[in-house]
Amino acid sequence: MRSHVPCIDALEPRRLLSITIDSHGVVRATGGPDADNFVVRIDADNPDNLQVHDTVVVQTYAASRVKAIVVQGRGGDDRLFVDNSFGFVARAGKKLPITFAGDGGFDQIILLGTAGGAELTEQHTLANKANAGALSNRTGNTTQLVTYAGTDSIIDFAPAAKMTVVGNSTTNLINVTNGPVVTDQNTGLIEAFNVKVRGDAKKKDKDDDQGDEDDDDHGKHGARIVQLVKSEAFAPINFANKTAVVVSGGKGSDFLDVNMPNQPLGLSSLVIDGGKAKDRLAARAAPPGASFSFVGIEQASSQATFTLDEL
Repeated sequence: MRSHVPCIDALEPRRLLSITIDSHGVVRATGGPDADNFVVRIDADNPDNLQVHDTVVVQTYAASRVKAIVVQGRGGDDRLFVDNSFGFVARAGKKLPITFAGDGGFDQIILLGTAGGAELTEQHTLANKANAGALSNRTGNTTQLVTYAGTDSIIDFAPAAKMTVVGNSTTNLINVTNGPVVTDQNTGLIEAFNVKVRGDAKKKDKDDDQGDEDDDDHGKHGARIVQLVKSEAFAPINFANKTAVVVSGGKGSDFLDVNMPNQPLGLSSLVIDGGKAKDRLAARAAPPGASFSFVGIEQASSQATFTLDEL
Protein backbone atom coordinates (compact mmCIF):
# COMPACT_ATOMS: atom_id res chain seq x y z
CA MET A 1 0.00 0.00 0.00
CA ARG A 2 1.32 3.41 -0.92
CA SER A 3 1.77 5.80 1.96
CA HIS A 4 2.05 9.54 2.01
CA VAL A 5 3.36 11.79 4.74
CA PRO A 6 1.51 15.13 4.83
CA CYS A 7 3.36 18.40 4.75
CA ILE A 8 2.56 20.27 7.96
CA ASP A 9 4.20 23.56 8.77
CA ALA A 10 5.84 23.74 12.18
CA LEU A 11 4.68 26.39 14.59
CA GLU A 12 7.08 29.00 15.94
CA PRO A 13 9.37 27.22 18.45
CA ARG A 14 8.35 27.71 22.07
CA ARG A 15 9.73 26.12 25.20
CA LEU A 16 7.58 23.85 27.26
CA LEU A 17 7.17 24.57 30.92
CA SER A 18 8.40 21.06 31.68
CA ILE A 19 9.02 17.51 30.50
CA THR A 20 9.59 15.18 33.44
CA ILE A 21 9.42 11.50 34.34
CA ASP A 22 8.44 10.24 37.78
CA SER A 23 9.39 7.13 39.71
CA HIS A 24 6.45 5.21 38.18
CA GLY A 25 7.65 5.83 34.63
CA VAL A 26 5.02 8.45 33.79
CA VAL A 27 6.34 11.17 31.46
CA ARG A 28 4.54 14.50 31.85
CA ALA A 29 4.83 17.22 29.23
CA THR A 30 3.17 20.52 30.10
CA GLY A 31 2.71 23.40 27.70
CA GLY A 32 2.52 27.12 28.22
CA PRO A 33 -0.08 29.76 27.38
CA ASP A 34 0.92 29.88 23.70
CA ALA A 35 0.97 27.29 20.91
CA ASP A 36 3.09 24.19 21.56
CA ASN A 37 4.11 21.21 19.43
CA PHE A 38 4.51 17.96 21.36
CA VAL A 39 6.22 15.02 19.63
CA VAL A 40 6.39 11.41 20.81
CA ARG A 41 8.69 9.15 18.79
CA ILE A 42 11.41 6.52 18.86
CA ASP A 43 14.95 7.92 18.89
CA ALA A 44 16.21 7.85 15.29
CA ASP A 45 19.69 6.90 16.52
CA ASN A 46 18.70 4.27 19.09
CA PRO A 47 15.51 2.18 18.76
CA ASP A 48 15.67 1.32 22.47
CA ASN A 49 15.04 4.96 23.41
CA LEU A 50 11.83 7.00 23.38
CA GLN A 51 11.82 10.75 22.88
CA VAL A 52 9.29 13.35 24.04
CA HIS A 53 9.94 16.89 22.86
CA ASP A 54 8.72 20.14 21.42
CA THR A 55 10.55 22.03 18.69
CA VAL A 56 13.33 23.04 21.12
CA VAL A 57 13.51 20.81 24.20
CA VAL A 58 14.16 17.07 23.70
CA GLN A 59 14.03 14.51 26.51
CA THR A 60 15.26 10.99 25.77
CA TYR A 61 14.40 8.01 27.98
CA ALA A 62 15.00 4.30 27.79
CA ALA A 63 11.76 2.96 26.27
CA SER A 64 11.63 0.24 28.92
CA ARG A 65 11.41 2.97 31.58
CA VAL A 66 8.38 4.75 30.08
CA LYS A 67 5.04 3.33 31.27
CA ALA A 68 2.74 6.20 30.24
CA ILE A 69 2.83 9.70 28.74
CA VAL A 70 0.61 12.60 29.84
CA VAL A 71 0.52 15.74 27.69
CA GLN A 72 -1.29 18.89 28.84
CA GLY A 73 -1.50 21.68 26.31
CA ARG A 74 -2.95 24.47 28.45
CA GLY A 75 -3.43 27.64 26.37
CA GLY A 76 -2.78 28.14 22.67
CA ASP A 77 -3.31 26.03 19.56
CA ASP A 78 -1.45 22.88 20.58
CA ARG A 79 -0.54 19.84 18.51
CA LEU A 80 0.43 16.33 19.59
CA PHE A 81 2.42 14.38 16.99
CA VAL A 82 2.59 10.62 17.50
CA ASP A 83 5.37 9.89 15.04
CA ASN A 84 6.01 6.25 14.15
CA SER A 85 8.52 7.15 11.43
CA PHE A 86 11.40 5.51 13.33
CA GLY A 87 9.40 2.55 14.65
CA PHE A 88 6.22 1.85 16.57
CA VAL A 89 6.20 4.05 19.67
CA ALA A 90 4.84 1.30 21.94
CA ARG A 91 7.40 -1.26 23.09
CA ALA A 92 7.00 -4.82 21.77
CA GLY A 93 4.49 -6.83 23.80
CA LYS A 94 3.45 -3.82 25.87
CA LYS A 95 0.72 -1.18 25.97
CA LEU A 96 1.73 2.48 25.98
CA PRO A 97 -1.04 4.83 27.19
CA ILE A 98 -0.78 8.44 25.99
CA THR A 99 -3.15 11.08 27.40
CA PHE A 100 -3.67 14.41 25.66
CA ALA A 101 -5.63 17.35 27.11
CA GLY A 102 -5.84 20.30 24.75
CA ASP A 103 -7.14 22.78 27.34
CA GLY A 104 -8.20 25.69 25.13
CA GLY A 105 -7.31 26.92 21.67
CA PHE A 106 -7.58 24.79 18.51
CA ASP A 107 -5.83 21.54 19.44
CA GLN A 108 -4.87 18.67 17.15
CA ILE A 109 -3.59 15.10 17.22
CA ILE A 110 -1.47 14.09 14.22
CA LEU A 111 -0.43 10.49 13.50
CA LEU A 112 2.50 9.87 11.16
CA GLY A 113 4.93 7.18 10.10
CA THR A 114 4.93 3.59 8.88
CA ALA A 115 5.83 1.96 12.24
CA GLY A 116 8.70 0.10 10.63
CA GLY A 117 6.34 -1.63 8.20
CA ALA A 118 4.26 -3.26 10.96
CA GLU A 119 0.66 -4.09 9.99
CA LEU A 120 -1.49 -1.93 12.23
CA THR A 121 -5.14 -2.24 13.24
CA GLU A 122 -6.63 1.03 14.41
CA GLN A 123 -9.76 2.06 16.29
CA HIS A 124 -11.22 5.49 17.01
CA THR A 125 -13.87 5.43 19.76
CA LEU A 126 -16.02 8.46 20.58
CA ALA A 127 -16.61 9.38 24.19
CA ASN A 128 -20.03 10.71 25.22
CA LYS A 129 -18.48 14.14 25.85
CA ALA A 130 -17.69 16.51 22.97
CA ASN A 131 -14.16 16.51 21.47
CA ALA A 132 -13.13 13.50 23.53
CA GLY A 133 -12.39 9.88 22.75
CA ALA A 134 -9.72 7.21 22.38
CA LEU A 135 -7.48 6.17 19.51
CA SER A 136 -5.70 2.83 19.58
CA ASN A 137 -3.16 1.32 17.21
CA ARG A 138 -2.31 -2.34 17.59
CA THR A 139 0.11 -4.77 16.03
CA GLY A 140 0.04 -8.27 17.50
CA ASN A 141 0.10 -7.89 21.31
CA THR A 142 1.56 -4.35 21.19
CA THR A 143 -0.76 -1.36 21.62
CA GLN A 144 -0.39 2.40 21.43
CA LEU A 145 -3.44 4.05 23.05
CA VAL A 146 -4.14 7.79 22.88
CA THR A 147 -6.95 9.04 25.13
CA TYR A 148 -7.88 12.64 24.47
CA ALA A 149 -10.10 15.51 25.58
CA GLY A 150 -10.44 19.08 24.36
CA THR A 151 -9.26 18.05 20.89
CA ASP A 152 -10.59 19.82 17.80
CA SER A 153 -9.04 17.85 14.93
CA ILE A 154 -7.34 14.53 14.19
CA ILE A 155 -5.08 14.07 11.17
CA ASP A 156 -4.32 10.39 10.65
CA PHE A 157 -2.17 9.55 7.63
CA ALA A 158 -0.31 6.65 9.29
CA PRO A 159 -0.74 3.45 7.23
CA ALA A 160 -3.09 0.84 8.70
CA ALA A 161 -4.58 -2.38 7.36
CA LYS A 162 -7.89 -1.52 9.01
CA MET A 163 -9.36 1.54 10.71
CA THR A 164 -12.60 1.31 12.68
CA VAL A 165 -14.54 4.34 13.92
CA VAL A 166 -17.11 3.61 16.65
CA GLY A 167 -19.84 5.96 17.84
CA ASN A 168 -20.96 6.30 21.44
CA SER A 169 -24.08 5.16 23.31
CA THR A 170 -26.13 8.24 22.40
CA THR A 171 -27.71 9.16 19.05
CA ASN A 172 -24.97 10.11 16.58
CA LEU A 173 -24.85 11.64 13.15
CA ILE A 174 -21.73 10.40 11.37
CA ASN A 175 -20.73 11.90 8.02
CA VAL A 176 -18.30 9.95 5.82
CA THR A 177 -16.98 12.23 3.11
CA ASN A 178 -13.82 13.55 1.47
CA GLY A 179 -11.26 15.69 3.23
CA PRO A 180 -8.87 18.16 1.62
CA VAL A 181 -6.54 17.17 -1.20
CA VAL A 182 -3.02 16.89 0.25
CA THR A 183 -0.10 17.09 -2.18
CA ASP A 184 -2.34 15.92 -5.04
CA GLN A 185 -3.78 12.97 -3.07
CA ASN A 186 -7.40 12.48 -1.99
CA THR A 187 -8.15 12.04 1.69
CA GLY A 188 -11.20 10.98 3.67
CA LEU A 189 -13.01 12.80 6.45
CA ILE A 190 -15.25 11.43 9.19
CA GLU A 191 -17.31 13.93 11.17
CA ALA A 192 -19.42 12.89 14.17
CA PHE A 193 -21.97 14.68 16.32
CA ASN A 194 -24.24 13.95 19.23
CA VAL A 195 -27.71 14.83 17.95
CA LYS A 196 -31.28 15.00 19.11
CA VAL A 197 -34.34 14.27 17.01
CA ARG A 198 -36.86 17.10 16.92
CA GLY A 199 -40.12 16.33 18.68
CA ASP A 200 -42.29 16.45 15.55
CA ALA A 201 -39.92 14.03 13.79
CA LYS A 202 -40.16 11.62 16.72
CA LYS A 203 -43.94 11.65 16.33
CA LYS A 204 -43.67 10.98 12.59
CA ASP A 205 -41.36 8.04 13.22
CA LYS A 206 -43.85 6.65 15.72
CA ASP A 207 -46.63 7.08 13.15
CA ASP A 208 -44.50 5.17 10.63
CA ASP A 209 -44.13 2.30 13.05
CA GLN A 210 -47.91 2.18 13.35
CA GLY A 211 -48.31 2.06 9.58
CA ASP A 212 -49.40 5.69 9.07
CA GLU A 213 -48.12 6.87 5.66
CA ASP A 214 -47.94 10.45 4.42
CA ASP A 215 -46.12 10.75 1.09
CA ASP A 216 -45.56 14.50 1.51
CA ASP A 217 -43.21 13.85 4.42
CA HIS A 218 -41.25 11.10 2.69
CA GLY A 219 -37.89 11.05 1.02
CA LYS A 220 -36.89 8.52 -1.58
CA HIS A 221 -38.04 4.93 -0.96
CA GLY A 222 -40.70 6.12 1.52
CA ALA A 223 -38.36 7.12 4.37
CA ARG A 224 -39.52 10.19 6.28
CA ILE A 225 -37.28 13.25 6.47
CA VAL A 226 -36.02 13.53 10.04
CA GLN A 227 -34.84 16.82 11.51
CA LEU A 228 -31.77 16.53 13.73
CA VAL A 229 -30.37 19.11 16.13
CA LYS A 230 -26.63 19.06 16.84
CA SER A 231 -25.83 19.12 20.54
CA GLU A 232 -22.10 18.27 20.61
CA ALA A 233 -19.37 17.84 18.01
CA PHE A 234 -16.33 15.57 17.97
CA ALA A 235 -12.89 16.05 16.46
CA PRO A 236 -13.18 15.30 12.72
CA ILE A 237 -10.84 12.56 11.52
CA ASN A 238 -8.96 13.38 8.31
CA PHE A 239 -7.49 10.10 7.08
CA ALA A 240 -5.51 8.42 4.31
CA ASN A 241 -3.47 5.22 3.84
CA LYS A 242 -6.15 2.94 5.35
CA THR A 243 -6.80 -0.24 3.37
CA ALA A 244 -10.15 -0.99 5.02
CA VAL A 245 -12.40 1.43 6.90
CA VAL A 246 -15.35 0.40 9.08
CA VAL A 247 -17.69 3.03 10.51
CA SER A 248 -19.96 1.76 13.29
CA GLY A 249 -22.77 3.71 14.88
CA GLY A 250 -22.38 2.00 18.25
CA LYS A 251 -25.25 1.47 20.67
CA GLY A 252 -27.51 4.43 19.86
CA SER A 253 -30.11 4.95 17.11
CA ASP A 254 -27.79 6.59 14.62
CA PHE A 255 -27.81 8.44 11.32
CA LEU A 256 -24.99 7.73 8.86
CA ASP A 257 -24.35 9.75 5.72
CA VAL A 258 -21.88 8.51 3.06
CA ASN A 259 -21.00 11.13 0.47
CA MET A 260 -17.47 10.28 -0.72
CA PRO A 261 -17.20 10.80 -4.49
CA ASN A 262 -13.37 10.54 -4.50
CA GLN A 263 -11.35 7.52 -3.37
CA PRO A 264 -9.01 8.38 -0.48
CA LEU A 265 -5.40 7.29 -0.92
CA GLY A 266 -5.02 3.59 -0.08
CA LEU A 267 -8.71 2.80 0.52
CA SER A 268 -9.93 -0.56 -0.81
CA SER A 269 -13.00 -1.23 1.34
CA LEU A 270 -15.62 0.84 3.18
CA VAL A 271 -18.17 -0.84 5.47
CA ILE A 272 -20.96 0.94 7.36
CA ASP A 273 -22.20 -0.91 10.44
CA GLY A 274 -25.25 0.58 12.10
CA GLY A 275 -24.59 -1.31 15.31
CA LYS A 276 -27.41 -1.73 17.76
CA ALA A 277 -30.82 -0.01 17.87
CA LYS A 278 -32.56 1.55 14.82
CA ASP A 279 -30.16 3.12 12.32
CA ARG A 280 -30.56 5.08 9.08
CA LEU A 281 -28.11 5.27 6.20
CA ALA A 282 -27.95 7.80 3.36
CA ALA A 283 -25.59 6.24 0.80
CA ARG A 284 -25.32 9.21 -1.54
CA ALA A 285 -21.89 8.54 -3.07
CA ALA A 286 -19.61 5.57 -2.41
CA PRO A 287 -15.87 5.92 -3.10
CA PRO A 288 -15.04 4.74 -6.63
CA GLY A 289 -12.41 2.04 -6.81
CA ALA A 290 -13.28 0.70 -3.33
CA SER A 291 -15.88 -1.88 -2.33
CA PHE A 292 -18.83 -0.55 -0.34
CA SER A 293 -21.29 -2.43 1.88
CA PHE A 294 -23.45 -1.96 4.96
CA VAL A 295 -24.90 -4.08 7.76
CA GLY A 296 -27.15 -3.41 10.75
CA ILE A 297 -29.09 -0.69 8.90
CA GLU A 298 -32.87 -0.57 9.28
CA GLN A 299 -33.50 2.18 6.71
CA ALA A 300 -31.23 2.85 3.72
CA SER A 301 -31.62 5.39 0.93
CA SER A 302 -29.56 6.81 -1.91
CA GLN A 303 -30.31 10.31 -0.69
CA ALA A 304 -30.40 12.01 2.71
CA THR A 305 -33.54 11.29 4.71
CA PHE A 306 -32.44 13.53 7.55
CA THR A 307 -31.33 17.15 7.94
CA LEU A 308 -29.12 18.78 10.57
CA ASP A 309 -29.82 22.05 12.37
CA GLU A 310 -27.61 23.86 14.88
CA LEU A 311 -28.74 23.82 18.50
